[in-house]
Amino acid sequence: MEFFEQVTGRSYVEEKAKDNDAEVLALHEIVSSPVAAWEPYVTNGDWRRALDAWYAAAIELRDYYEDAQLRHRKAIADRLRRTQLEELRSKLKAATDEFWAEHYAKQINKAEACLLKYVEPHSPSDELYSRILRDELAASYHAGLTAGGETNDWLGWYRTRAARWDIPGSPENSWYARIKEQVDTRIRQLIVEPQRLIDAMEQLPTYWTEKQPPGSARG
Repeated sequence: MEFFEQVTGRSYVEEKAKDNDAEVLALHEIVSSPVAAWEPYVTNGDWRRALDAWYAAAIELRDYYEDAQLRHRKAIADRLRRTQLEELRSKLKAATDEFWAEHYAKQINKAEACLLKYVEPHSPSDELYSRILRDELAASYHAGLTAGGETNDWLGWYRTRAARWDIPGSPENSWYARIKEQVDTRIRQLIVEPQRLIDAMEQLPTYWTEKQPPGSARG
């Protein structure tokens, strides 16, 4: 199944690379990790163990990515404080009249407010995008359970979750437009094309359901 082959939890929904360093750190974590139970044929055909391991790894990676993204933002903010803010403070100190002193004081306050906002753990759009991705992961996990014979109403659950995706922002904002397009596509699939979505998601890769690759037992 295409989704499970893209285990990073980002490829199935093209994600805005706001903090590329955070993404590199997250990918490095995957590459340097030991062999995991979700990798091909590791569980010797135990699809449930592989699926559980995949879901846990996907959530862990999502957490790691968001934490790395925040740390990266804070590092940028600290650097800006040392450069731009220090420059403004120097100008304030050197101001020779009340007008420029007041001007630079306002600039400093404005810059500080922007930096504080920049390092907020979750803006409304960040929270929404995280929720969309985590809902997608959960829906795919439960669809995988159904594919393995453990029936559940994952589609109904997913529809309920999608109905709560309230997109903040302005249509003129490119980030807003990108999320809105992805959300509209998924909701359309959930409501108008459910069978197509079911066919795409209720699958398990053969390297989870089979004990070894085809032909590997031959001499």
